[in-house]
Amino acid sequence: MTRPERVRVVVYAARSASPALHRTLISLARQDLDPDRMEIAVPTSKSVALDDPKDQLLVNALELKHVEMVDASGFTASQAINLAAQGSTDHIAFVPEGARLHPGFLTRLLGALRNSQLAAAFCGHTAGNAEGIAYVRSPTYQREMLTRRNPVGPAMLIKAQSWNSLHGLRADLRLHWWDLWLRHVLAGGHIHQVPDLLASCPSGHRWGPKADGTAKAMLVVQTPGAFEPDVCRWAMAHLRGDSWATSFTRGRIPSPREVADLWSGFSPSLCTNAPGWERPLSHSA
Repeated sequence: MTRPERVRVVVYAARSASPALHRTLISLARQDLDPDRMEIAVPTSKSVALDDPKDQLLVNALELKHVEMVDASGFTASQAINLAAQGSTDHIAFVPEGARLHPGFLTRLLGALRNSQLAAAFCGHTAGNAEGIAYVRSPTYQREMLTRRNPVGPAMLIKAQSWNSLHGLRADLRLHWWDLWLRHVLAGGHIHQVPDLLASCPSGHRWGPKADGTAKAMLVVQTPGAFEPDVCRWAMAHLRGDSWATSFTRGRIPSPREVADLWSGFSPSLCTNAPGWERPLSHSA
């Protein structure tokens, strides 16, 4: 008889023992998965641990078998999540603080991974997309989407084998989730979409155009083999500060054709083959 698969649930972006965290814990307590198969880890600082008597009463009342506040003081967001994800479970689920989950969230995602070795799954959700616009139905997932935007929702499940083979999130990238899914598919992993609405998540932080462009360009240059040469050209030019390589649409990386459009709108007077760029012949050793 095979043992039931266990799930470690990481509630990330927790800033305090707040009503938002309580809402997510209540959603997890209502899951139709056997509580003995689930453990919950919340990476945060010691100063916001669930040490208030009211918090303990809530955890006890919800009959949650295992809730761990992981001290991640001084860690980056990626490092904190990696720390909290450590364990001996078969799957790791990630949900943002404040998320409300359908009772079948975990079982539905587990079912999507039943016949896959290296795999992850996500579900339909409201809010939390890259543009900060709430929506219910997202387009059918195709792996090609990952070179343009991150189609994977903020509430997801991944096999521990896949997570460990990728060594978790990279600490040096702001778009660490997007990077994870790119590396996942490049390594031969699969991402399954459960189209039903199973999560309501808070909208993520929206960066300004400069920060958004830099984060996307860094993702491109640090993920060899994932993007087309013209897109790599855009990323390098953007990081250099070339005026033609704009940050592009928020949350989206330009396609090769869109890179060509950006370049075609560039002032000819600044092109290297334009009049005024001629220089006397020079020699170097």
